[in-house]
Amino acid sequence: MSLPSELLNQIGVVLELVVAFFTATLVAFWIGFAVWTFRDIRSRTRDIFAWLLAVILVLALGPLGLLLYLLLRAKDTLAAVYDRQLEEEALLREITERRACPNCQTVTEPEWLICPQCRHHLQFGAASKAASDATPKFSALNVEGTLRHAARGGDWEYSVVLSIRNERGEEISRQVVGVGALRSTEARTFTLSVDVATPGGR
Repeated sequence: MSLPSELLNQIGVVLELVVAFFTATLVAFWIGFAVWTFRDIRSRTRDIFAWLLAVILVLALGPLGLLLYLLLRAKDTLAAVYDRQLEEEALLREITERRACPNCQTVTEPEWLICPQCRHHLQFGAASKAASDATPKFSALNVEGTLRHAARGGDWEYSVVLSIRNERGEEISRQVVGVGALRSTEARTFTLSVDVATPGGR
């Protein structure tokens, strides 16, 4: 039993409309993939060649090209990279403002006069120097000695070692503060001075 020709024509028209609808939808998605890719790649790089390459890849391969682009694209957007740079600069500025002890590299505050780690005097600028100068202090120990090479014999090598002990005789700090050499008839004078600061006059 054959279908009437009029019914066949109607079925053909419906099929054509369905195919046209799905084709238009596929083209719209295809173009949408390319537009989204262009916007995304533009937010991640300023390289125009990379923009064109990404868009052509998606236009040529469609969903497969989009998947490849997602796998190969830069991890961070330009805005994210810029924000991270601002955070790093802010952190660096904070570290710079806080400064570090020139003796032991411990991070210190600008208002500190003495490093809490090594007890080194901190004088980073005019304000710190003025505050340090205004702090009452006195010299608790002052020792001076001279090392002289004999007129005979070869060169001498010397090292200046500073050792600090607590009230129980335990060594709490030991540093080599200088090294050098002495030739025949040469001499070196060494001076050790211990200054005590008393903030608040205590």
